[in-house]
Amino acid sequence: MFLSSDTIFAVSSPTSDRRVIIRISGPGAFGACNRLTETTIQDDYEGILPCTVAVDRDLRVASRLYVFHSPRSYTGEDMVEIHLDTNGEVTTRILENLAEAQLRAATGGEFTARRYLNGKIDLSQAEAVAETVSAANRFQLEAAASLLAGGLSEAAGELVSSITDLLSLIELALDFSGEDLEFIDQAQVLDRIDSIRSALRQLLAGGIRCESVIEMPSVAIVGTSNTGKSSLLNALLGTERSIVSAEAKTTRDVLTGLLELADNRCVLFDCAGLAPAEETADVLDRLAQDAALQAIRNSRLVLFCVDASKPDWTADLAVHRMLEPKNMLAVATKSDLPSTGTVDSKTAGLEALFGTAFLPVSSRSGSGIEQLRNAVDRELTQLGRHRQTAGATLTARHRKAVKEAMGYMEGAAAEIADYEVVAMLLRNALRCLSTLQRQELNEQVLQRIFSRFCIGK
Repeated sequence: MFLSSDTIFAVSSPTSDRRVIIRISGPGAFGACNRLTETTIQDDYEGILPCTVAVDRDLRVASRLYVFHSPRSYTGEDMVEIHLDTNGEVTTRILENLAEAQLRAATGGEFTARRYLNGKIDLSQAEAVAETVSAANRFQLEAAASLLAGGLSEAAGELVSSITDLLSLIELALDFSGEDLEFIDQAQVLDRIDSIRSALRQLLAGGIRCESVIEMPSVAIVGTSNTGKSSLLNALLGTERSIVSAEAKTTRDVLTGLLELADNRCVLFDCAGLAPAEETADVLDRLAQDAALQAIRNSRLVLFCVDASKPDWTADLAVHRMLEPKNMLAVATKSDLPSTGTVDSKTAGLEALFGTAFLPVSSRSGSGIEQLRNAVDRELTQLGRHRQTAGATLTARHRKAVKEAMGYMEGAAAEIADYEVVAMLLRNALRCLSTLQRQELNEQVLQRIFSRFCIGK
């Protein structure tokens, strides 16, 4: 499919309403736009062309055509983008008109696949487009930008060059083995193999694992029953995502929401209230606890909530001992409710008892909510910084290829006495590393790689 010369189209904006971008690429792109807009794109015109798009016989919508001639386009083909302000129904009708004009709806990643096939980028850079689209914070964007900038391609190119040079010397030695000529001795071959193996190890050890960088971080809200966790989830998200009740144990499942922060996005979990094992005889309580504990184990950050208005925190201490998160923020909920002492004195009492700093918040009044959002943002930013490295960004496919190349190089070192075997193993290592760029990939492999892309990219 990616090798097709069809003219393809898709919505390439985040949504199909309001500000919409419809991308068309292929040999029939200009002709299709001429018919749709009742205008003419001149052969030498490249730029922005105001026009109206024919939605149906009675409706025309003002739009702008962004015209790109081959090879100076994103895909390397003739390409047009229709930019317009409209709604989803109009967008759907325009797409239907394009389909009726014998254009084909693009599959996921097909525009980027054509960019790759037309030599505009290598395969690692193509994969960086998908990572950029799915990035959830600025660190993920930086990792994707590293891949897009070609850092991995540069490293792979240097390795390919080193192996090719060594292979050429070994093949010369094989060609002239019957003569009194020595192009490279075994000690030199072994030194070069060791150098290449060291570079491969460095690439694996120093590389950013794209999967671990791109995954959305999760934050779990935990504590005993009726500590205001559901109210806190709603306050942080700014929406009524979770049911709030004065009755305990109203949250039986793990509820989630997407929390948008200044520098990060994360999945926020509202876990069922925790209690010591001897207090969870009910089967539903045990299932809720198991789900909550699993969510906590999988979370990047835990918000441990304690009701500041309670007179006794014995149960909270027991729950605190159950938790073993690597990263935790302690939150004093319901800090606005009347009880003995001021907010400061209640917070000080909690800090003395639990041995950690508490941030007082009130979901009802909104006090402390913005400070908590900022604290979560700072913590996730700090965790993201620790996960950074200066190395190239590697996807699982990249790591597999590098590890296979490493295996062939280790085999070559073990077979140093037999140059024919060494040459064969070096050629296999080259084949593995070449897949990081563009050689020896069939369409089935390409479809598997681009299947993670969204439509329109």
